[in-house]
Amino acid sequence: MRHFILLLLLISIFSVLGSSSAQDSRPIIIENNDQYFTWNPNTGAATELLLGEVDRFSLQGSPTGEWAAYTRLAPVSISYLENYERGSGGLPNDVWLVNLETGETQAITEQPEDAFFYIENSRNVILRASITWSPDGSQIAWSEMDYYDLHLQQRHRIMVADIATGEVRTLVDSLPDYMGAIYPQTIQWIDSGILLSTTLASNQQDSFILYDAESGAQLQQISLGEGVHLVDYLVVKQGERDIVTVLPSVGEFSQIDLESGEMFSLLGLPMAVSESTQVKLVLSEDVSFPFQWEVTTSDGEIYLTSISRDFAQERFALSPDGQSVIFYPSQEPGTPSEDRHFLLWQDGELLDVPIFTEPIGGALRQAIRWSMPEWILNITPSDSSLCEGHLEPRLMVGEQAMVLPGDPNSLRWYPLDYANRIGAIPAEATFTVLSGPICKQDYNWWQVEYDGQIGWTAEGDLTTYWLEPLDE
Repeated sequence: MRHFILLLLLISIFSVLGSSSAQDSRPIIIENNDQYFTWNPNTGAATELLLGEVDRFSLQGSPTGEWAAYTRLAPVSISYLENYERGSGGLPNDVWLVNLETGETQAITEQPEDAFFYIENSRNVILRASITWSPDGSQIAWSEMDYYDLHLQQRHRIMVADIATGEVRTLVDSLPDYMGAIYPQTIQWIDSGILLSTTLASNQQDSFILYDAESGAQLQQISLGEGVHLVDYLVVKQGERDIVTVLPSVGEFSQIDLESGEMFSLLGLPMAVSESTQVKLVLSEDVSFPFQWEVTTSDGEIYLTSISRDFAQERFALSPDGQSVIFYPSQEPGTPSEDRHFLLWQDGELLDVPIFTEPIGGALRQAIRWSMPEWILNITPSDSSLCEGHLEPRLMVGEQAMVLPGDPNSLRWYPLDYANRIGAIPAEATFTVLSGPICKQDYNWWQVEYDGQIGWTAEGDLTTYWLEPLDE
């Protein structure tokens, strides 16, 4: 098994940072186990949010920062807990919204009128989870299941609600049978549609299924392969396309093009981008689990180090203007609760972020939500990205080039010889060089534009050029 160290690099133009008074006024949502707070970085005021109402880590802030959606235990569940202790499984619940400025809440769903819940004798109750916002913040989706008892097949579906009207509709009436705990499956709303992550019962493989967000039609199904188990994943953008970066239980990171269904080795590094800040995941192979990530400035000074077994998306958050970062540093096991805290990097200083809470049952979970930066697939050529032993690259970014007489050159979606072919650039045809070169599969690739199409084409092999720059 190969292991990786994840370095998150906070690359900022620190010389142009404004004062904290110029910081976006959107509050930071801090989660510590079942307790939620909003914290204003300008005033330092912390306000407890939704005291005792949120069901197990379900709070999800909207892209606009105005609302958050969450699940709340249904009355039948509260009645059950008055007599019995809660186990590890889910309980019937409902979807709610909270206005982050006013604290006003409103119900989106409720249980059927004749709902009754008891572990071995339930009827007409619904368990909901995995709330996700549409990219424009106008709708939410979640997965839900009819919960009867542990011995009956459950029916799973995807629901969508319009925030302005409150209208709720069924998007996917029946999800595929899956393996694992009886719990609603994981979904994520992305530009391409709604992405389901599941272990299919049909082939017993960890898989992704993409559904159209309007019609619910299945657009794509990709399985990781026999014996490959999903540890974590991250959806990133490459141009207009959605790419899933997959961390499997064995082997290397891989990436999946959700439009074509192609799976390929790591092509580029996921990078979170806001207006003036970038966070980059850099991978190497010199440490074992757990994964380590660091936030540093562009001059290499380390501001924090943390340990996480996943992509650590909930362990840090960028401000909406991209000029500050809040994070939860790793703590040694057994660290007293009073020594556990969040930190805010702002105006060149590290500031403590107070949260007044105790860990519950010794099981700690911390998460931060502030803005929703876009994750992109960053393919950045460098001197080290050139193929060793090849002919010296001759093309120049921003200049014109042509295919040498003979065969046409393939134009592909990605710099891989098995990537989907967009088309071909005919012999002696000219094109514009956009970026490159980058070495993949022992070829130097350039991103080019030809006849209105953008893709990647190889410059040549070890001994022969296929392309040449145009003479001025």
